[in-house]
Amino acid sequence: MSERTFKNLRRYDGNNSDSWHNYRCAHCGHDVTGVVVATYSEIVSGKLETATWLLCPSCGDASVITMTGEQYPTAIPGVELMGLPTDIGNAYLEARKCLGILAFTACTMMCRKMLMHVAVEKGGKVGQRFEQYVDYLQEKGYISPNMKLWVDRIRKLGNEGAHDLEAPSSAAAESALAFTGELLRTVYEMQYLNDRFTAQDT
Repeated sequence: MSERTFKNLRRYDGNNSDSWHNYRCAHCGHDVTGVVVATYSEIVSGKLETATWLLCPSCGDASVITMTGEQYPTAIPGVELMGLPTDIGNAYLEARKCLGILAFTACTMMCRKMLMHVAVEKGGKVGQRFEQYVDYLQEKGYISPNMKLWVDRIRKLGNEGAHDLEAPSSAAAESALAFTGELLRTVYEMQYLNDRFTAQDT
């Protein structure tokens, strides 16, 4: 067992640079400069280790950075997107949270499900096979030829998550989320930004 020789609990009042810490809040997903509420330090085997309690100025929820440098709750992976329909936005957030808690199978399956959400939201029929949804999005021009490789990878990873005994790797889940995010950006966020900027120009 390591020898502990020093203890120190410190509270902060916001009047110096040590009172603030840059991090991504897991509760709201924003990159923020959080309020350092307190730190707790110990010298463990001759090395100073510090735990930090943070308060998010965006949502008001708390996080902690442990003495080993891990943040809890874990920051939500992936990028935040604008202009998503509510159900697709909720599904995308769920996939990001799954990856954040290392639920790789759930993440890849959610990414596959989102493609079906997109197809139905864009006019596809409910209850079709996954391949029919992909074909529909291609026919309507939402999936360009170079994007077909992304979509096929999402399909493949989602199928493996649903049917294979072996869980997807972290890299597989990260790639599925990244490609899904790019698809959602192309289909929804770019149109949302275009509409917003066009309205500002008029």
